[in-house]
Amino acid sequence: MSAEGPYGNGGAAADMLNAFEIAALVYDDGVSVDDLLGYFAGELKDSGCRIGGVVQLPPEDHSKKSDKLRVYDLMSGDTFPVKQQLGPGSDACSLDTRALAEASMRIRRAVDLGVDLVFISKFGKQEAAGSGFRDEFAYAVAAGVPVITSVRRQLVPEWLTFTGGIGTLLACRLKVVREWWTETEGRRKKLQAAREAEAALARRRLASAAPSPVADNVVRLSDYIG
Repeated sequence: MSAEGPYGNGGAAADMLNAFEIAALVYDDGVSVDDLLGYFAGELKDSGCRIGGVVQLPPEDHSKKSDKLRVYDLMSGDTFPVKQQLGPGSDACSLDTRALAEASMRIRRAVDLGVDLVFISKFGKQEAAGSGFRDEFAYAVAAGVPVITSVRRQLVPEWLTFTGGIGTLLACRLKVVREWWTETEGRRKKLQAAREAEAALARRRLASAAPSPVADNVVRLSDYIG
């Protein structure tokens, strides 16, 4: 993926991000994708990987759909609700816009701190409609930070439209997401090592081309001799 594209111009850092590094777990109704992402995040954190972003917590009662939607900040450990309690019979959107803004800020903070991987809980109906965490996906991609998210199977066409047809769609299995990250992390480490070696070579060439300070002093002092 180049710096130019559906996300705009992200600068040189975005050149490090290719299509393989923005991945979405495709899930069907009834699949505990939140549990999977949360467990995977815990594995990475325990291994010393620097992760950030937010994951959605599964409902406290798995037997029914909860009206309490909570997210977990992977950097701070804070948990907070992102749904308002509007009372029975209300057909208004129950998403708490202030809480969503707070979650968005936390995602951007993780990106700014240069985490290895940023989690964005879902690409859902809000994102497909042009709101939600849509801008945060773009922010992470433009900064060259790999992204992992989830998308309901019915929304895959909207996800592909949003990403311009790029990105990796992953089966909703822990083994699959582990393999994706192993390959992604390995590729990025090799790329970073190559860039550091190139920069070191450039510094050595510059140093060898610079005039010797001692020789320079001798030349200038010779003007005053004899």
